[in-house]
Amino acid sequence: MASSLRASSDLRNRAIHLLETAFAQDNEPRARQYYFDVAFGDLHPNPIHQIEFSGPVAHFAAHAVDRLLAHECIGRGEHALSRLLTTIVSLRGRQAHPDFHDLPLALNECCALPTRAEEHRYLTRLIRDIEAKARLYSPLSGIANTRPTSAAPEPWADDPALASLIRHQSRKKETREAATAASTATSSPPSTTSNERPFWARPAPARAPPSASSP
Repeated sequence: MASSLRASSDLRNRAIHLLETAFAQDNEPRARQYYFDVAFGDLHPNPIHQIEFSGPVAHFAAHAVDRLLAHECIGRGEHALSRLLTTIVSLRGRQAHPDFHDLPLALNECCALPTRAEEHRYLTRLIRDIEAKARLYSPLSGIANTRPTSAAPEPWADDPALASLIRHQSRKKETREAATAASTATSSPPSTTSNERPFWARPAPARAPPSASSP
């Protein structure tokens, strides 16, 4: 989004017009630089070193806008050019032109997203937290398996990422158990009872002993 801001000729022209109006009476380089010192005095790297404060106001304004657009964001949610415009307002009071309010909002919008380094730190912390919770609660899985009728605690309910991991591991376990059961069923020979045997393989029925009274 920052590159689209640099390519936006409309935004650039509007910002140049604001600086031309604001510095129309400040022809001295030192007077112009004062606003930049207030805005960026403690910033590193500092865009002031790339700006030429002398010359006609139109040249100075265009040069300053281009350098600040190229500098891009100076922090989460704040653009370098936006800081200069808000500094001008804070030092001179409320300005009549609406772009002193509208342009900082448009510029800061592109700086509201997290940086790649911030995303990497967040993902690293998330993985570390998930692993810590998994190690903490994994011994409880054995207890839960011995009590199938008991409601299993879900300490991970407040963490969607961990809940997703638990469900994934459960599905993997169910798949392995189903595959083992199917393999056992196919490899074991079918059992037969005596009633299922052919008549010639069945044992002969036992005969009763002869009665003592018989002749």
